[in-house]
Amino acid sequence: MHQGSLSSLTAPSYFGELTVIMLLLLLSWPLSEARADDLSVAAEERLVLGPHYQYLEDPDGTLELDAIISSERFQALDLGGDPNLGYDSSVWWVKVPLFSGQGGKRLLELPFPTLDEVRVSLVDRASGLPLYQASAGDLRPFTERPIEHRNFVFPLPLPAGKSVDLYLRLENQGSLTLGTQLWQPEAFQRQTAKSDLALGLYFGILLALLAYNGLLYLSLRDPPYLWYLLFVVSMALGQGAWTGLFFAQLWPQWPAWGNLATVMGFNLTGLFGAIFSRTFLDTRRYAPWADRILLLWAVIFGALASVAPWSPPQFNAMATSIAGLLFPAFAVGAGVQGWRNGVISARFFLIAWTILLVGTALLGARNLGLVPTSFLTRYAMQIGSALEMLLLSFALAERITELRRLAAQAAEARAETETKSRFLAHMSHEVRTPMTGILGMAQLVLRGPLEAQQRNYVQMIETSAESLLGILNDILDFSKVEAGKLQLERAPFDLRSLIERVMQLVEVAAQEKGLTLLVDYPDALERIYLGDNLRLMQVLTNLLSNAVKFTPAGEVCLRVRQPAPGRLRLEVQDTGIGMTPDEQGRLFAAFSQADTSTTRRYGGTGLGLAISQQLIRLMDGRIEVTSEPGQGSCFSVEIEAVACPPGSGHEPRVQAAAQWVAKSQPQFHEQPPALAGHSLLLVEDNLINREILLGFLRNSGLLIETADNGQQALDSCAAKAFDLILMDVQMPIMDGYEATRRLRAMGVKAPIIALTANAFAEDVARSLAAGMNAHLSKPISAQNLFAILGQYLRTADEPVTAAPVAQDRPVTPAVPIDVETAELPQLEGLPSLDVEAALALMGGNTELYVAVLKQFLVEYADFNLDQDAQEISNRGQQLHTLKGLSGNLGAKRLQVLAMTLYQRDEARLYPVFNQEMARVCEAIHAFLRRYR
Repeated sequence: MHQGSLSSLTAPSYFGELTVIMLLLLLSWPLSEARADDLSVAAEERLVLGPHYQYLEDPDGTLELDAIISSERFQALDLGGDPNLGYDSSVWWVKVPLFSGQGGKRLLELPFPTLDEVRVSLVDRASGLPLYQASAGDLRPFTERPIEHRNFVFPLPLPAGKSVDLYLRLENQGSLTLGTQLWQPEAFQRQTAKSDLALGLYFGILLALLAYNGLLYLSLRDPPYLWYLLFVVSMALGQGAWTGLFFAQLWPQWPAWGNLATVMGFNLTGLFGAIFSRTFLDTRRYAPWADRILLLWAVIFGALASVAPWSPPQFNAMATSIAGLLFPAFAVGAGVQGWRNGVISARFFLIAWTILLVGTALLGARNLGLVPTSFLTRYAMQIGSALEMLLLSFALAERITELRRLAAQAAEARAETETKSRFLAHMSHEVRTPMTGILGMAQLVLRGPLEAQQRNYVQMIETSAESLLGILNDILDFSKVEAGKLQLERAPFDLRSLIERVMQLVEVAAQEKGLTLLVDYPDALERIYLGDNLRLMQVLTNLLSNAVKFTPAGEVCLRVRQPAPGRLRLEVQDTGIGMTPDEQGRLFAAFSQADTSTTRRYGGTGLGLAISQQLIRLMDGRIEVTSEPGQGSCFSVEIEAVACPPGSGHEPRVQAAAQWVAKSQPQFHEQPPALAGHSLLLVEDNLINREILLGFLRNSGLLIETADNGQQALDSCAAKAFDLILMDVQMPIMDGYEATRRLRAMGVKAPIIALTANAFAEDVARSLAAGMNAHLSKPISAQNLFAILGQYLRTADEPVTAAPVAQDRPVTPAVPIDVETAELPQLEGLPSLDVEAALALMGGNTELYVAVLKQFLVEYADFNLDQDAQEISNRGQQLHTLKGLSGNLGAKRLQVLAMTLYQRDEARLYPVFNQEMARVCEAIHAFLRRYR
């Protein structure tokens, strides 16, 4: 039956069916005109076009679309989904054959918004006619784009069942990235929402970091926070311009600025990143080599940012990419060095810059065409910078914690140092007290008849005591330097004269050993310099003494050179025993000597060089040593010292000061000055000190009474008037300061001389501020004692010369005003602060005068007379103190006012007095600023 069915088909029927099939095939031919190389566009949400590109280079940029359509020069190359041609100035054409069976609208996206020019043409292959043409670029206003989007987006109308060719003409002065994607409109909207969310998250992180660290900066005022904030702002500017977001939202009509903002933002990021790294790691202190490199990078980035508006765009883009690629590597190196130096917060810094280094390396390599474009390389900068700035914020927080810990440690160390300083000061007083006994008794014994052997023994006692005093002074100097209480003077001095004095100090010791002392001072070198001559003399004396001490034979030479303007170099070279490198390494440590055996062999505390090194550092200098065992040593000191050539105005003041000191200092000879008949009160709680002072004064003819404490001194002065009072400072029941203040309040005008072992300048100032006239430091020598007595006590036939005595009237008498007959005191012609007169009263001692001025500011900076605020008795005591104190300061107008108000309280003079007090304090501040 089956066979029958087949045989029933007739020939005409078979050919008819074949004809129908052929007609149907002919009718369906247009639906299958796609070529084998056409990219089929179906229902995909996203289609990446990069792998299907055909490329044609147009070096001159002269080819038009008609020539391109007919060109056979296109080459098919698969360079990945986001092809990158690097920094190429040529115009590139890209062709993509497309075929869509369904047709419809597609969105063509170029996700690289920094392209200068993009032209899109969709051409019907059969007819060669354009179906769609549009152009865009970051050099055009944002509103001219076919679709307003931060990336370049073009709507493509794909015809159904037709083959078309998509042509792209691309031009860019920066890195040329050609990646494109063909989107379904709905899918593109979803993707845009995701990318906008990611960018919003990124810039939200930056904004949060800015707000958080900005508040911390306002609170802490720590410089690294400021540079970090500028770093984040610059990064935000660069990223916002590079992603096209700021062009779309902030400056849509300013395309020229948008192109420049990317370069400016990233270069400023590098600039502030380098400065932040320097301040955060403190490379200037801990890693000078890294500091210089970071400073160089800051200069490079700053220069690139400065020249960007006038430089070719391709140069800007390439230079910024290369610099941004290299700099993080150096930042990582600085972080490693900081970690090695013990900066705990450097670990976060190191991780942060390492992450950014990887991100910038990937981005830079992509821009240079070294690696293909992918999601990671495209967004490496955003990912790396976000993580970096988060980690740097953590680093700053950890740094604050570390700084607080270090501050607490520093406060504890300062407290310990202060305690140690107080202890040393107290011990100084306690040690100087028996030393006064030893030296004083030795001097008293030496003044009497002695056998030769006895005199030798006593002289040995005196020499040993003086040696102990030198050790004690070294310890006190070291304590002051360590506590930061040592302040250097900056005044003109004669360097040649200073060196002559130092050489005289060591000359005897050198002669005893048969050593030759040499000085090499070039004639062309200036003589007068600005600096602290006393401390420089201390350093040179120490170096030369050591050189003489450790040189058994040969010579010691002092050379003076000027290596650069404003710098002095002094070298002390000897032919002594020399040192090994290990010994040199221990040389400047406190309480240490090169060889532990030398302490016993040569003596000394080992503090001299440690103190010298600290003093030289305070002079903005350095001290170095070169030595070989058996070949001698050379110590070199280089300090800041500004020369004062003749005619500069400094030399006459130096000479005048020297003449005044020579004229004002009384000279003590073998016989004490005539003091007979004067009465003296000795206030001293220590029996030995009293015995010594009484022994000194035994044959002076003075009428002497004694008191054991301040209260007894008050009782004695209440019962009897004395011509002079010697007042110990530290006493039981009532100390010397309080006793002096009460004596002045009682109207006692006799000079009061402080006897104290406190050798600090502030202690001298405190004594004078309390109302004392002068200051004798223990151990007290007979020469110093008679010298000061000769200043303050004169016989009737002796001429009275200006002496530093704080009396009720200064050297130039200031007459008080009777307020009943005058409206105001006659103040015309009187200065608020007569520095010259004050220095004359203080024997030309500038350092002492400065210390007294500072103490005056502490005591009286806020002092005001107020009728309602003070009791009359208290006001009178203060005015009485100010009468003498203002005279010592040279504040003559204030002294006249104080004397007038002390005679008769007059409220109408209070404003005048208060105004003059403010004027004096202002003048003191001005003088102290000039003095520094």
